[in-house]
Amino acid sequence: MSHKRDAELLEESYPAARNRLTRALLFQLVDRICYRCGEEILSIDDWSIDHKQSWRTGDRPKDLFYDTGNIAYSHLDCNRQDGADNNGKVMRAKTHCPRGHEYTEENTYWYQGKNRQCRQCRRCRVSTNYYKNKGGRQLA
Repeated sequence: MSHKRDAELLEESYPAARNRLTRALLFQLVDRICYRCGEEILSIDDWSIDHKQSWRTGDRPKDLFYDTGNIAYSHLDCNRQDGADNNGKVMRAKTHCPRGHEYTEENTYWYQGKNRQCRQCRRCRVSTNYYKNKGGRQLA
């Protein structure tokens, strides 16, 4: 059978249908407690596969990406960096910044009293902007 015929039968492309089936099977098999907020994930549409530690900022990104010990499941909104709901519950549940630094009392900066920022990332941004505006070079 051709992919065109498959798409007609499935009413979507074969790869999209296969991905949907794989997600449905996984959703039936996995623990449905959100790694980030601790609440139950009730719908497959709200479910995502999440990396506990950001693989993009690690020393060995490929290893972190494929490390099954670094995988958890979360609500789609909890997994998004900007996924705070109106009362900020999702963002407060996160224990690490997007670059993998832990939110501790010493490493957390509160902007306008309610928005949390990682102090390590903030220092890096401020330093980079300072040197960029001065036309100089940032020291490593």
